[in-house]
Amino acid sequence: MLLITLLAHLLSLNVCLADIAGSPTAKRPHSYRQQTQKSDLDAWIGKQAGLSWSNALANISPHGALPGLIVASLSTSKPDYYYSWTRDTSMFVGFVPRTWASFEGDRVAIPTDARSQALALIKQTISATQTLQRLSLNSPGGLGEPKYFVNGSAFTGPWGRPQRDGPALRATVYIKFALAYLSVGGEEAAKYVKETLYDGQWPSRSVIKADLEYISNSWKERSFDLWEEVNGHHYFTFAVIHRALKDGASFAKKMDDNGAADWYQKQAESIGTQFELFWDKETRYIQASRNFVDSHGKKSGLDVGTLLGCLHAGTQAPELFRPDSTKLINTFHAILESMSKTYPLNSRYHDLIAKAVGRYPEDIYDGVSRVLVTLGSSPP
Repeated sequence: MLLITLLAHLLSLNVCLADIAGSPTAKRPHSYRQQTQKSDLDAWIGKQAGLSWSNALANISPHGALPGLIVASLSTSKPDYYYSWTRDTSMFVGFVPRTWASFEGDRVAIPTDARSQALALIKQTISATQTLQRLSLNSPGGLGEPKYFVNGSAFTGPWGRPQRDGPALRATVYIKFALAYLSVGGEEAAKYVKETLYDGQWPSRSVIKADLEYISNSWKERSFDLWEEVNGHHYFTFAVIHRALKDGASFAKKMDDNGAADWYQKQAESIGTQFELFWDKETRYIQASRNFVDSHGKKSGLDVGTLLGCLHAGTQAPELFRPDSTKLINTFHAILESMSKTYPLNSRYHDLIAKAVGRYPEDIYDGVSRVLVTLGSSPP
């Protein structure tokens, strides 16, 4: 389900995993091993980036799919992830505007024709999103419907719904694109953004406006977490909604939708007061969820989703919950400690800085370390 997302993180994060590449060599000093492993990793990234980009394109509009729809995986059995998830799509699309805007300074080599593909690709994903949003109005989860068949129809079988992080992530990435496009696209861009992305109307058929209205009016209600397991209030979900509404308030003002800008800002401020409620004074770390119906066996409350939410929120988060805050550092330490006990790999290579990281210590669904969350937890 997260293969597309993994690519986005691989290409867009300046991740240094030197400390987990290769195996320890007793005859070499630690600094030598680090330099050698970093060199090997950089060489691999340089070769892999172009291949990853090409393979990612195969997951966009596969045969028989709604044009612009991004599938999580082409695998249709064991596991069947031949669906489109709003969250995964948003994370991948978040990388594409960066590709379109500029290649300067990138540490990875993307094929030169990728930039020419990117604008058309973004617009195609936006067109697909418009279709999904319209169809979602009649689905059980509304705009919080988590996944769709490749033809664009909502999956209506039993599932953890709604999931409100998806629309928030989607609003954030399309705001980024809209701002970049407006800065270089002239009248064509202004017309496109106004008609397709943010029309300032309600009800709205424009992508960003619809998502912002949905999350700003529903964030107080319970929803399922990013792992689709726990129904409650979640740090990750609040973090990405808070970010989307802060960005949305600024963007709405730019689009002369001042009433909406004030509303989004007010809701963002209300969410900002909720973060403190996730802080556990006894354990001294952030609990991933609260007010839940069923904890799904997560007794510790530790979840790497908390760290991912922090990364997505960035400096928009309240100061006490930013990546460099004591509370996030304590939580990060607690997660790494739990993973050191969970995975023998970490005990075997205990002298290395980076650790293999999974979703949460009690994970039983293919409960192994995940490349995505290990990358997200790695030192820069």
